[in-house]
Amino acid sequence: MKNTITAIIVLAFLIVLAILIKVHRNNAVGYRPVKVFAGVDSTNISAIQIRRDRENIDIVKKDTTWYVVANGNTFLANQPSCRRAEQSIETATATIISTNKQRLPEFGLADSGKLSIIVKTRNGKETRPVYFGKPGHSYKTVYIKFPNNSKAYLCSGISLYDFNKNLTDWREKQVYKLQRKDIDSASVIVKSDTISIARQGDSFLVTKGKIGDPNGLGSYIVAAYAMAFADTLSDSACGLVTPFVSITIYTNKGHTVRIHAGKSTERGVFLTCLDRPSEKFVVYKAWLDNILRKTGHKVLKKKMGKRRSLR
Repeated sequence: MKNTITAIIVLAFLIVLAILIKVHRNNAVGYRPVKVFAGVDSTNISAIQIRRDRENIDIVKKDTTWYVVANGNTFLANQPSCRRAEQSIETATATIISTNKQRLPEFGLADSGKLSIIVKTRNGKETRPVYFGKPGHSYKTVYIKFPNNSKAYLCSGISLYDFNKNLTDWREKQVYKLQRKDIDSASVIVKSDTISIARQGDSFLVTKGKIGDPNGLGSYIVAAYAMAFADTLSDSACGLVTPFVSITIYTNKGHTVRIHAGKSTERGVFLTCLDRPSEKFVVYKAWLDNILRKTGHKVLKKKMGKRRSLR
């Protein structure tokens, strides 16, 4: 009788222990971290495919420059954003935190279609898709899962913000950027009036036309920043068939930057840069106003026309 009671107690203990082990595995599985994107590093990444809700975006690397491809169009990408994404992909690791399928909604992983990433390498291979859920509680952590797998992972080394961006966020908003010391000469054509300046030492001199502040002009034409994109609009709609202002900048490195400015809107001024022919920009009106002032022309009046859809 005593042996029977002992056997029952031992059996009950083993059953409870088995239940506790199963619960532990389902809720807090402490396996060794694995690399999320196996076989991938910054030297062999050729593209990152991002599927975000209904938006498909590819970030493509050509030589050392990144481009963003969407809807059949290719645009220059913001290089720091792409390098951050590349570094995250190279270093990201993940640990299983649950094998219980019922817990996937807890981590934002019930739906696989909100955000996913596939990485392509230069040898033509691609990684399995990685599905993203909620951000983790620590810096640069996010919950993820893999296809045909009920396991939930906690990924370290990736910020959800680095990938959960729309097309506009991935694009380069700096239309062009030079340093003042790079400029050798430049010309600004406002309608039919031409102003030209050329470098002399650390200063600029007027070589054509009349201008009160050639050094000020040299400082304002070094860069332009886009507040929006207008690629869907025609050149005619943007006033770029016959530009209001044309700027040509010659650098001491043999490069030429050509910019055309068209109509003004309530949000700014339409602009194209011949270095980026497939893109149209809306730049801040103050940028062109400052150039007009330095060339002795009146600033643009604010146009309160029909609102246009700009991205």
